[in-house]
Amino acid sequence: MKQETKKLKAGDIVAVYGTLRKGCPNYNHLRLEERAEYLGEDLVIGELYDLNGGGFPGLIEGSDEVKVDLFKITEDSLGASLDGLEGYSPSRSQESNNFYIRASVDTVEGVEASIYYYQGKTWDDGYIESGDWVKWKSRTS
Repeated sequence: MKQETKKLKAGDIVAVYGTLRKGCPNYNHLRLEERAEYLGEDLVIGELYDLNGGGFPGLIEGSDEVKVDLFKITEDSLGASLDGLEGYSPSRSQESNNFYIRASVDTVEGVEASIYYYQGKTWDDGYIESGDWVKWKSRTS
């Protein structure tokens, strides 16, 4: 995976798999309904882990199907808001201390989107086998 350094802007598509999914806390916090067009659900290939006792997930490279919501950005400022939320700075190198990096991904349905990959350590007991954080979270709450 290659880190994206471009700024996200109106017209760009992002794939989200955790707290930014439709109806989740950060979807509401960042007002995605007002700042992006919801394109629907899709899948990406990777592995999903709980990182904070159910607080938020992280995606790493892998071979599972992970459920995502796709959004087309309609307000330029949303890109910086997303990067800020994910602790990502495009000016830092991929090897630096970004919590997540943003990279391009092709979904199972063939949509090219930006997505945030987790850069830290994972634990086996945090593995989300279903690949669906919203479904997993509803069973652990």
